[in-house]
Amino acid sequence: MKNSFARIFESHESEVLYRTDRRHAPFGVPQLSQSPVVYELSGQAQAIAHGGVPLLHPISIRSGLYDSLQKLPVLKLHLPYNEADHLLNISYNFFCGGTALEHIDYRRCDPAYLNSLGAHSIPDPTTAGDFCRRYNIDQINQLQEEINNVRLGIWSQQPASFFREAVVDLDGTLAFTRGECKAGMNISYKGEWGYHPLIVSLSNTGEILYVMNRSGN
Repeated sequence: MKNSFARIFESHESEVLYRTDRRHAPFGVPQLSQSPVVYELSGQAQAIAHGGVPLLHPISIRSGLYDSLQKLPVLKLHLPYNEADHLLNISYNFFCGGTALEHIDYRRCDPAYLNSLGAHSIPDPTTAGDFCRRYNIDQINQLQEEINNVRLGIWSQQPASFFREAVVDLDGTLAFTRGECKAGMNISYKGEWGYHPLIVSLSNTGEILYVMNRSGN
């Protein structure tokens, strides 16, 4: 299998070198062909635009993050999703370019995405929104502590050079929202309604360490 991958990559690199060498291009004719394009749909091969998600999910498992997210129950029953399923579903939507819970529906309706996670299905946007509203501020802080404990375990595996210097960034960002009358939101200097969270991050790795929500002004 590894040899097969190597041959495919080598073939791809050879084609790129060939196509980027203008000496091999046909001269005297338009380079952008006007011939019609023929599309073929394969019943066997599946592909997703966000191929890193199948690599990200095992990290969540092996680091202990999945189990840690389970330590703070907010659901009475798992029908069929548990707390970790919900939280990771929201996170993966963000990594795939989603900017709102509604965008989860794109992942939910993509069999290739579901197969990449080994999932039969994932929560829909409405269910995800209901899940988020179940947390109170104390539970959110407890959840952050569980995530921090996993973070410490990952840091403990880093080389000694990792601990020589830590650069902490504190910065605010504007988070606009289309909602109306949401608690804590206000109008920003740009004239748009939303929030202005303060983000504390570790510059060395880009990790967000703490977020304090503030009104948009």
